[in-house]
Amino acid sequence: MAPAGMATADHTGAERLPINEAGTGTASDDPCLDRDGRCGFVLSGSLDGEPADATFFSVIQDDGAANADRCVRATYAGLFGDGPDQSIGHTARGKLCPDGAGGYVFSASFTITGGLGEFDGARGRGDLVTRIGADGSASLTATGHYRLRGNR
Repeated sequence: MAPAGMATADHTGAERLPINEAGTGTASDDPCLDRDGRCGFVLSGSLDGEPADATFFSVIQDDGAANADRCVRATYAGLFGDGPDQSIGHTARGKLCPDGAGGYVFSASFTITGGLGEFDGARGRGDLVTRIGADGSASLTATGHYRLRGNR
């Protein structure tokens, strides 16, 4: 196993590059389009790590079902940004659970759906956890691997 932060090769010989991201920012309610109320959360903030180290933006949709009593299934779409027109898109399906302090924790395995700029053609997978504080704070951690289109 390669040390953290080092590239490795997968079974096809393609270079797999590490994903190790940590972000902090804010969370706000995402309103429903077809009815009154909250259908999820929008998270955004600053990002540190690799391969992107500028910003993150995430939308978690739970159809308004999340409450302090139980976990619910939720969908997630997000971007890891590394400056203008430099980003990695990713999606996930996971669980949104109460944290016991009035906030929520979303955890899932994500799939990279593509990228812009230097991340054009990015593909990969990993695990992520977002925390949505009752005070409107947000945090994100993500680990995994990716490879680029020309790097197969």
